[in-house]
Order: sequence, then structure tokens, then C-alpha cells
Amino acid sequence: GTSGYCCAWYIPIAWLGTIIGVLDLIGFAYVHYSMGISWSGTVTVKQDHKLITTGPYRFARHPMYSVVLLVPIITLLQTSNWLYALSWVIAIAYPVSRCRKEERLMQELFGYEYRSYMDDVGPFCPLALPGWGNKTELV
Repeated sequence: GTSGYCCAWYIPIAWLGTIIGVLDLIGFAYVHYSMGISWSGTVTVKQDHKLITTGPYRFARHPMYSVVLLVPIITLLQTSNWLYALSWVIAIAYPVSRCRKEERLMQELFGYEYRSYMDDVGPFCPLALPGWGNKTELV
């Protein structure tokens, strides 16, 4: 019979999603490790807080959010369920809003050094995103 034939084309796509998912998990661990003591579950300043611009931070100012933002794409590839993937739109709003808070705090803490970093590195990927400056007035 034709049992399973209708979906055979999808198996390589699901595997692609799985491979990207594993790489994303490795990326998440690498970013977390790179943050060292600077990692926090809240937007805060740690004692001896340093601006990290090496490792994954060479490619994105917020690489932790970059790996999190890949989850909807991975979900779509693995499940082919558009509705489930679209439900992640709500989850995307959180890291984006938190990212903007972090950028204000980093500018306050590191001033022109962070603003220069913002000019050189995009928020989620090496490319600058138009309209995503989020630069504050420095005093």
C-alpha cells in the first residue's frame, strides 16, 4: 500500500530540524560557558562585570537570544506544524524586550565602549538590523 508514502518527502526535513536542534543546543551551552560569571537569570550587573566581545559575542551582541530564537524554526522543521511554530511568536517577544533592557544597562555601564560594539556587531547576528540601534543618550 501507500501507507507512509505521503510523508516520505518530509523525513529529510525533520532530520534537518533535528541536526539544527542539536547544533543549537551545543551553541546554547557554548554561549552560556562564554558568559562565565556574567550570566544571570535577570537583567542585572554583577560584581566585576565585564563587557564580553569574544567567542560567540564576536558575531552577535546577544548570542543567547540568537540560539533561543532558532527554536521556532527548529520546531517547524521537525513537526511541519505551522500553528505550533506560530505560537512561538509570543515566546519571541520576551527575549527581544529583555534584550533592549540589557542594551540600555550595558550602555549605562560601559558607555562609548558598548556603543562602539553596537556599531560593529548586530544584536542577533553579525549584520546590523535597521532600526535596532536602541542607543541611549550618554551623560
